Amino acid sequence: MRSRAVIRAVKLAARRKTVLLRLYRVADDGSETLEATSAPVTMVAAAAICKLFQEPSSIRPDIESLKRVFQVYGHTAWAGFVARDAFTAVQQASLQHDVRRAKGVLIIITLAMDFNIVDTVDRVMNALHRPAPAGLESALLVTYDEALEGEVKVELLWLGV
Repeated sequence: MRSRAVIRAVKLAARRKTVLLRLYRVADDGSETLEATSAPVTMVAAAAICKLFQEPSSIRPDIESLKRVFQVYGHTAWAGFVARDAFTAVQQASLQHDVRRAKGVLIIITLAMDFNIVDTVDRVMNALHRPAPAGLESALLVTYDEALEGEVKVELLWLGV
């Protein structure tokens, strides 16, 4: 049986608006092992990411890719955009920050129920890697949301900016 993952936010004593994200591997017996801790991220980003791990509809993530992304340190930037097509959503989310020096990115794609997952992920990844630097560590989380009708939401947590 594969291990599952959970991400929890941990409050920093010295900062009011940022938290650390901790990635835990959960074994079949329920025991948890700390795998990685992120650089400080905004409360908005932490809330969105932690919420995904509480929803049963979320796809089981690749723990190793999440671990590599979380181990990228430096400043972080959070961006998101909702659009009718994946390319526009990624372009608009990428324009919100200067990501040329980013060393890692956590990509969260939330699809409407009528979207094709393979086609949408392919478009997002192709659009994302145009402005991103070479050697970028990336992890991908994909989920569905019934409230989105004919739209896709792309959220990006850039690390090492």
